Amino acid sequence: MDILPSLFTDENIELKQFIFNLLINIQTKDDALIWFEKFQEKSKTTMCITREQTIIAKKIVFKEKRHCIHSKTVKTNQDSRTSKQENTLHTPTAIYTYEDNLHLAAANEKELITLLADRATNPDYNFVYNLFKKYREINLGAKLGQPFVLAIVTNLMKRVHKKIRQAGKICYFDASSNFDPLNTSIMLLYTSCVAGALPFDLFLISDESEVTIEFAINKLKSILPSNAFFGRGVDLDPSMFMTDDSAAEHDRSTVISDFKRILYANSENIMNVEYQKFQLQWYNKYSKLARHCSLLWERKEFWAVSFRNSALTRGNHTNNYVERSFGIIKDIIFSRVKAYNPIQVYFFIIGNMERFYERKLLAIANKQLNSISKRFFCPGWESVDQNKIVSANIEHMYYVQSTSKSDIFYIVDSNIGICTCLKGNAEGPCKHQAAVAVNHQSTVYLHYL
Repeated sequence: MDILPSLFTDENIELKQFIFNLLINIQTKDDALIWFEKFQEKSKTTMCITREQTIIAKKIVFKEKRHCIHSKTVKTNQDSRTSKQENTLHTPTAIYTYEDNLHLAAANEKELITLLADRATNPDYNFVYNLFKKYREINLGAKLGQPFVLAIVTNLMKRVHKKIRQAGKICYFDASSNFDPLNTSIMLLYTSCVAGALPFDLFLISDESEVTIEFAINKLKSILPSNAFFGRGVDLDPSMFMTDDSAAEHDRSTVISDFKRILYANSENIMNVEYQKFQLQWYNKYSKLARHCSLLWERKEFWAVSFRNSALTRGNHTNNYVERSFGIIKDIIFSRVKAYNPIQVYFFIIGNMERFYERKLLAIANKQLNSISKRFFCPGWESVDQNKIVSANIEHMYYVQSTSKSDIFYIVDSNIGICTCLKGNAEGPCKHQAAVAVNHQSTVYLHYL
């Protein structure tokens, strides 16, 4: 037996490595596979096939190479194998459909757990996202991240300019954004006729500033046909342009920012002061806003954070979890397709949705953490000084020093999962509770999860 250098996990656990030759009295391929399955079950390991070899010699009936699922060889193979699945996993969310197919293909629960735990077969979301990112940069190019203008006039738009009389009379002009992560805006120029609204110009812009829009319009004029706007030409344009011209659009972000200070005020007194400022700033300018916010103010105890200081909200002040769950049901479970009737809805719930959440739980067990899971595990616990965690005289209670102010100590009750810090006092996960859990290395101290 040859001894190899040890490996160390992220938790600093030493894994000893070695090579040895094992001689067993087995005569057939089937017997070898049965023995190997029993070996994996006994040793609690998963050994992936990394190389299948064609048998040439007469005395050899079966030969293949296997490596542990956590080995570097398997992880390297995962990269190449998953790249071949690029057409299947062409967007990150497609992994859920892929996992569902694995789920249905498994013969039993044991095979399902093995398939989902094997990252060579079932890569995690972050891996697929990075693969998609690479695929997107190769096929679509990298994110621009700088101002740009793209003017577009299609063949159909040229025919609208030439054939539709209203193209020379009126142009509806508007913009919308949030079509991609860069918040690219699409500016549409439409006219109307008996067929309804028809586009005759379009351009993509990186922002909606006046300078960018002016440059985009001039760029658009340079590619329009000579008979643009039903023969009026690019110099005359249509007789009328109709667009939004609301000062409220420019003030919207400031109004929202000011109202957030009311919403997230730490105390009722601070909230009242912020509300008075808000009244003076906006009520005389926008009467509808004044009426709406006055009605909201009458119900402030239902939405203001300052009224929830004693409520155990686990750090949540909205129902975003259930909102996102509905998004999952529509996008992943139903694939944006309506069911035929309530009976089919029922089968979607007990079938597709059940399997989705089963895999979600198994992913946590396999350490394939999503962004929400990582937040609950509080990666900031490393900044807490483990030597400054002092046990109190009461069982399961500890004093933990603040990472920013050395003269402040928070009290952590690991039995009920609560801390006196701003995040933890409402039973939300915090780094102080995580530091206590790691320091004692016991599941008893994970109640904050």
